[in-house]
Amino acid sequence: MILSWKFYDNFGYNSVFKSFITELCSTISEKNHPDLIIPTPLHISRLRMRGFNQSRILGLGAAAATGATLSDKALIRIRKTIPQSRLSGKKRRENLLDAFIADQNLVREKKILLIDDVFTTGSTANECARTLRDAGAKDVHVMTLARALI
Repeated sequence: MILSWKFYDNFGYNSVFKSFITELCSTISEKNHPDLIIPTPLHISRLRMRGFNQSRILGLGAAAATGATLSDKALIRIRKTIPQSRLSGKKRRENLLDAFIADQNLVREKKILLIDDVFTTGSTANECARTLRDAGAKDVHVMTLARALI
């Protein structure tokens, strides 16, 4: 279903997957609510090709459930990378080095919930979280729709 959604324009899954994330976020205690929801960014060329950022759709559900602000500007993919699905674990980490930049003014001292669609090796989540922490984020948690079995 996720592959059909991401790669074959099956937008009918938008509401289904968004509701999964909304439900999951409703279990976060008030004390642990994030200040900022950040969808894992796509490079502008991939966004144009795909037509949507699946992580942003999930992020909208997270924002609705937590009351936190969703930001498309706090974390930006500045380097075009090879699709992670085509790479081994080691190559995934190398592929993402310095691929992101975070806006210190938006993330400094914030509790952040990073949203992505699939967690495979953790390379994307780790590089995004590292970038956000280096920019001064107080705390970074990751939520994904699915975990790939590799």
